[in-house]
Amino acid sequence: MSNQQQEGVIQYACQLHKKKRHWPESLLEELNHWRNEMQAAGWIGQNPQRYQGLGFGNLSLRQPGPQEPDAFVITASQTGHLDWLDSDAWPWVIAADTRHNRVEAEGSQPPSSEALSHAALYQANPEIQAVIHGHAPDLWQLAAQQSLACTPENIPYGTPAMAEAIRQKAGSSSGLVVMLGHQDGLLAWGRNLAEAAEKLYALQSNPGQ
Repeated sequence: MSNQQQEGVIQYACQLHKKKRHWPESLLEELNHWRNEMQAAGWIGQNPQRYQGLGFGNLSLRQPGPQEPDAFVITASQTGHLDWLDSDAWPWVIAADTRHNRVEAEGSQPPSSEALSHAALYQANPEIQAVIHGHAPDLWQLAAQQSLACTPENIPYGTPAMAEAIRQKAGSSSGLVVMLGHQDGLLAWGRNLAEAAEKLYALQSNPGQ
């Protein structure tokens, strides 16, 4: 089965504690604003002509707890068709074992299939506060033309190998990595969602750099 056929399918074992969370309105506004911006760019969403109609792309924001310094809130799995996500669609990932492909979360719905990739970045670099995973065919193709940070082509998404490959890129000054083994997939990160988004916009504006 190709990576495209696997798009949107959760590969890790998820322990989901069914607990209704109520995120502050200001947090929901911030998360949904940048999710809508990514939808407008075509990097997050759901389209019958793409990836067998499954949802694609996601974003997250570090939300540490008293004993969970690397915890984060992330879009729930298969929510790409929705215009606005309420608290039920933003599960809280409180622990992730990237080596053994396990995620522990609280919320009403399971986290995105890319939760391990986000976890690898947060665990590797405490300065990372926000991560955006977009699907951008035009930007993804740039990897063949220039020296962008990339994960190996033979490593599929949602696997311990992918998490480790991403972990190794967490210190990259570019704040962006192309996932060659995950069709059209890119990860961008920063100190906030605006900074993470800017990495994608800059790549789009300056494809030759």
